[in-house]
Amino acid sequence: MNASGLIYLTANVLLSLAGTLALKWRATAHSDVASDKGRLAYLASMFLDPWVILSLGASVLAMLAWMSALERVELSRAFAFTALIYVLVPVSSWLLFSERITLLQVLGITLIVGGIVIAELGRG
Repeated sequence: MNASGLIYLTANVLLSLAGTLALKWRATAHSDVASDKGRLAYLASMFLDPWVILSLGASVLAMLAWMSALERVELSRAFAFTALIYVLVPVSSWLLFSERITLLQVLGITLIVGGIVIAELGRG
């Protein structure tokens, strides 16, 4: 994998992670709107939240990074790399939001990391 492909893949994963975490943070902050005023008011408050708008921007940038990565990296290799999001989201949610990670989730995360390593070693 060339350096620019790795940079674009890393940008894709990190921007996806940032957008997901920002949405979770703001969804939690706006949860009182949902319970007090209903689903439509909740969606409106989320849509108008600057952090939510930034997270949507992060998603767009992540997609641009993905398209740029695909130009430089084989799809099977690029797609395996994006599996890191399934590792980073639970770990980040545990660190930032005090969400619980079960032993089975730790096992799953370990299997994902192992799978990525095995897939890369198999490429020779």
